[in-house]
Amino acid sequence: MNSQLGLQWLPSYLLPFVTLSYPTPPPLNPDSFHHSAYYGTGPLDACLIITCIALMAILRDLVRVYVMEPFARWKLTRDWERLNTSPLHSNIKHNGAPNGHVNSDSTSMSPRHARKIHRSVVRFAEQGWSAIYYTLQWSFGFVRAFARVSCLV
Repeated sequence: MNSQLGLQWLPSYLLPFVTLSYPTPPPLNPDSFHHSAYYGTGPLDACLIITCIALMAILRDLVRVYVMEPFARWKLTRDWERLNTSPLHSNIKHNGAPNGHVNSDSTSMSPRHARKIHRSVVRFAEQGWSAIYYTLQWSFGFVRAFARVSCLV
């Protein structure tokens, strides 16, 4: 499919941001991908790279804010609540008070704990995005390499 024909509705000054800009004739004897379009490189390719960078930044923020942070916040808050309501925890003195004399605010989260959970949530979200990104990139590279090897056989 020729991307230039598919995007005729787009103004001409935006085409370099969404398409490859330097089509070339295919080689006489291609070793694979016989019906593919071939492209050269040039300065307008920087426009497409800028678009890719912007899309990756948007995707990263969407995954981080709407998937990874809520999951981490839910998990860490749940674990903190379980720790503070467990039967083992009730045998421990709270704020220097003996068993059975727990202050009513001792089970609520202190600002220090809230900051610690927030830092952990942000770190988890950043590391989670890295894990997702590198797993997808590795998988894509592996599939491409495997497809190339299977074409040679």
